[in-house]
Amino acid sequence: MAKSIVAGIDVGTHQVKVVVVERTRTKEVGGPQIVGTGIARSRGLRHGYIINSTDISKSIAHAVRQAERDRKSTRLNSS
Repeated sequence: MAKSIVAGIDVGTHQVKVVVVERTRTKEVGGPQIVGTGIARSRGLRHGYIINSTDISKSIAHAVRQAERDRKSTRLNSS
């Protein structure tokens, strides 16, 4: 049973959202499972344009760290 981890990032004017999904490659029925999520206030964007790359990078990093922590806690709780 092969597994793959996929992450999606939505960078918006107000929020940065991250979702981490685990996909299992088997013949069994079942879809991807969300294993982590993160959200952060978006800084460095105005009207959809990057005005400060450092600030938006920090916002993305914060949301990613939150999703990583969420993923780790999900793995611990499911064991």
